[in-house]
Amino acid sequence: MSIEKGREYFRQFGMEDRVQEFEVSSATVELAAQALGVEGARIAKTLSFMVGEQPILILMAGDVKVDNSKYKGFFHTKAKMMSPDQLEEFVGHQIGGVCPFGIKDGVEVYLDESMKRFTTVFPAVGGSNSAIELTIPELEKYSNYIHFACTSEDINNLAYNLMIKDGLEKSFLPNAEKLINNGASIDYVNSLFLEEFESFCRISNLIINGTNIKKYSKDLLAPIQVSFTLNRNNPHEIFLKEDCAKAADRMMKFYGIDAAIALGYVDEENVHISARSGKKVNVAKIMDAIGGGGTPTAAGCRIKTDDILKLEKQIMKKVKVGISEEEEVYEEPKVIKTKQIKKNKKN
Repeated sequence: MSIEKGREYFRQFGMEDRVQEFEVSSATVELAAQALGVEGARIAKTLSFMVGEQPILILMAGDVKVDNSKYKGFFHTKAKMMSPDQLEEFVGHQIGGVCPFGIKDGVEVYLDESMKRFTTVFPAVGGSNSAIELTIPELEKYSNYIHFACTSEDINNLAYNLMIKDGLEKSFLPNAEKLINNGASIDYVNSLFLEEFESFCRISNLIINGTNIKKYSKDLLAPIQVSFTLNRNNPHEIFLKEDCAKAADRMMKFYGIDAAIALGYVDEENVHISARSGKKVNVAKIMDAIGGGGTPTAAGCRIKTDDILKLEKQIMKKVKVGISEEEEVYEEPKVIKTKQIKKNKKN
């Protein structure tokens, strides 16, 4: 299917002007990311398979791969990709421009849960130099998908590895080089690294094993997402208050959310709360509502309690005071979770 037919498909929804066409190829994740100027993870790549005689398409984030064991567990068969001839025969696309828009009848479309961490993603629109930016609810609607599937590698392990890689490349290695160039011994630099790296891994592991992401707002196409991080396996573990601040900072950076709130005991009785946000949420108002304070984008509080989980629920109920009064707010009853934390599946 050419990009012209892709535009025709979206014209029926009054969205043809949102289709982007490039002078360069966007046939791969890397090329599409370069053409759009976004991270590769937000490219919604479309993979084509045959499940017996049934052609299917799976859209997943650009930074993950199919996990064969998860695929087999979901579809009860080994993954078998379509040949170029099958792709054109059953789907109507050619390699490089595969997408779920305007496909032939009888093709089943699945969306992989790896895309749920983003507000918007960029699937192709039929041509090898095309894309359209869609929110996840828009992608659900216009792809005519059947179900969300969990067929990709563990995105939380991936996120953890990305955090470590980012910390090494952007923080430790440049600073280590400066110290050594200024006369510091390698042993001294290594001791600093080990101390910082242990802290880094502890905080990263806390995020992956203990973060809930909760949705607020009646705007279903762009809900406000707020994360809540604490050690759910061992709620009374003692942290530094800086650990909570760093955890909130990393949630904002790696998960594309609107606000992040991290909680942890700093002694046997007191919980420190760090809150960070972008433009949509005023965390100072949220912290003020529980006795703390700060700025609209960085705030905190310390509360004496023996039940950190109960405190978390109390804070969840206060989030609406930090969202613009112009928006009518509601609290979604279900919680979207990262890692062990199960992801919501659409019924």
